[in-house]
Amino acid sequence: MFLFPFAIIKINRRYIILSDVQCNYIMGIGEQILHAEISVIPIGTNSGTSMSKEISSAFDAIRKIKDVKTVLTAMGTQIETNDFGNILKAIEVTHQSIRSAGAKRIITTIKIDERLDRSVSLEKKVESVIEKL
Repeated sequence: MFLFPFAIIKINRRYIILSDVQCNYIMGIGEQILHAEISVIPIGTNSGTSMSKEISSAFDAIRKIKDVKTVLTAMGTQIETNDFGNILKAIEVTHQSIRSAGAKRIITTIKIDERLDRSVSLEKKVESVIEKL
């Protein structure tokens, strides 16, 4: 298969230059894994200072998204997927579920790790750190 050193594409009347790695990703060469961590703070609920009811609802909504692996942590939900749209969908369903739970305000922090040179699972990232302890 021929690999392009770069490509120029036109999107919405703008030209974008893509690197060779981005070209390979768009052409479907290799499987990129994306990671995100979503942390939400629901405000204005009837639960007082507890957030577990709203967070469990949000986590349940995220884990129902097809092709998304979820890991619940004490400070947020980590997701692993190969589709960037799934990250956006996870944010959307999180907000929908927390609104449905009665929150009057939602503060969200999102971290996205898009590594283009290789794919590493969440587990492998943790194992790499533990090996160095």
